[in-house]
Amino acid sequence: MRERFGQLNTRQISAKLGFAVLCFIMAASLSLLYGRGLDGMMRSGYFSLGMDVAGVAICLVLYYSCMTEWRNTEQSASMFTGLIFAQGCILFFSECTWLVMDIPSLRMWNVLANVLFFMGGGALHALFWRYIYTSLHLRHNALMRILDKVLLVLLAVEMCLALANLFFPVIFSVDEAGHYARAAWYPYCLIYALLCLGVTILGLILTSAPLRQKLVILSFAAIPFFSMYLTRNRFGISTQYASTLVSIVLIYGAVYAERGRQIAVGDTELELSAKIQHAVLSRDFPRSDRYSLWASMEPAKEVGGDFYDFFPVGGGRVALVMADVSGKGVPAALFMMNAKALIRNAAQKGMDPAQALREVNAQLCENNSGGMFVTVWLGILDPADGSVVYADAGHEKTLLRRDGVWSFVPKKSGVALAMWRPEDFAYLDERFHFHNETLHLSAGDMLMQYTDGITEAENDRDEMFGDERLLAAANAAGTADPKELLEHIRAAVNGFAHGAAQFDDITMLAVSLLGG
Repeated sequence: MRERFGQLNTRQISAKLGFAVLCFIMAASLSLLYGRGLDGMMRSGYFSLGMDVAGVAICLVLYYSCMTEWRNTEQSASMFTGLIFAQGCILFFSECTWLVMDIPSLRMWNVLANVLFFMGGGALHALFWRYIYTSLHLRHNALMRILDKVLLVLLAVEMCLALANLFFPVIFSVDEAGHYARAAWYPYCLIYALLCLGVTILGLILTSAPLRQKLVILSFAAIPFFSMYLTRNRFGISTQYASTLVSIVLIYGAVYAERGRQIAVGDTELELSAKIQHAVLSRDFPRSDRYSLWASMEPAKEVGGDFYDFFPVGGGRVALVMADVSGKGVPAALFMMNAKALIRNAAQKGMDPAQALREVNAQLCENNSGGMFVTVWLGILDPADGSVVYADAGHEKTLLRRDGVWSFVPKKSGVALAMWRPEDFAYLDERFHFHNETLHLSAGDMLMQYTDGITEAENDRDEMFGDERLLAAANAAGTADPKELLEHIRAAVNGFAHGAAQFDDITMLAVSLLGG
């Protein structure tokens, strides 16, 4: 089945927007530092400014690496890029606070920069927790779900306290001379960070994540506290966020290494599944003066379980099969091999299509711990009289060319194989049962079957090819030759996709009845 990957989905657009903002922040960081200079600044400010500017640059590089290397829609990946973005913003606000410090005329800018700095700190801690919560699948634990909501409420409190500093000295104060000082509620910021850390540690205890992963995660808190100890907290919390950047780099390295291992394993599996898929597909198309047959299958980037088949079933008749297995990779390829062999065996025993599908459904349900299923269209063509007896197991609509015009054959019944055990059908509506239907082809008529890789192919605007475009492409082909028809439709899909990645197999089979 098709896996839904949008080419320009909301997360990708957000990621690009975030990168643009970080580029602007980097440019603003350098411009402000150049414009302000270092005259009259405390020596401790030199160190902090250097770390802030360098940190923004590192965040920009890491963010770009995540955009280019992690081309997926996993929520944990989005959380991590959000973590990097928040870190870059905090370092920029930290730089701003140092640049306007002790300048009376810029007192309000000093207050605003510090408000944004403290709000960014709360957001960073919350994002780190959400990243751990998502990547370690802690949402399955009831206690973690409750604590997640508690931290969200406490984050709102911290944000309100930070915003209140625009009017009252709650967390910090900036006097008329532009001098910054901590206020009564300053410790709350550290308390919220400690609470996030405590909940994270509890989550790590409850999860079975590898020890290396747990240690890397704990570094997010350990390194800043170690930094506070070394500096005797002389620089406040500003340098702590520069220290958290070291932890983010460590997390990035650990995650990237694990992802590299997964990609290597995945590539091996994809290569194996592609070989399996390629080996089982028939390519010795029959030659007959009564009918012409052609089929094609173009595997996707992530190999699925599409397959077609055709084989004699006695009396000059030929069986036609089009199927689409759920899932990707080796499991789908193995399930495909099994389904293909069972369908062929049932049809060659003399069963009609509906009987064959019922038997194969029962056999596939016997050992299906993976919960996989397969949609199937099975037809038996008798070239002598042009009849096609077929049964549908939840597959795509059939296309029929009669008198030179293509149209869809209405679907009537059938559900995918291995979704329901034989005994379950007694409770299902009749439309889910397998029934035989019959089409009659005349000389020049053609029948086509396909998988949803055709109709659900997408372009760079996230639009699908759809039934109407498929019908239009078939009518525009203007040919009664199956091979030419399939080539024309494939070209139409390619033109529509306009270079967008193919995420599902594109499989087609067509048969035409000849005169004589």
